[in-house]
Amino acid sequence: MEEIVKDLKTSSNYRMKPIDHRRISSLVKDDRELSIHDKIIFLTAEQLGASIISRDKEIESLAQEEIIW
Repeated sequence: MEEIVKDLKTSSNYRMKPIDHRRISSLVKDDRELSIHDKIIFLTAEQLGASIISRDKEIESLAQEEIIW
């Protein structure tokens, strides 16, 4: 686990964003039938105007954002 944490802190090919009040409020209002984890991915991508990297069929079918993979 220590190696994973180190990689998270030093990697430059992605950004980690906090689950702040704005995202929590968005989660409550979002009515998509997704797991809480998938909702966090969707809402963060929407708020950042970012693409989503996923092979998850459910995410692919509901995404308005670009899906890469």
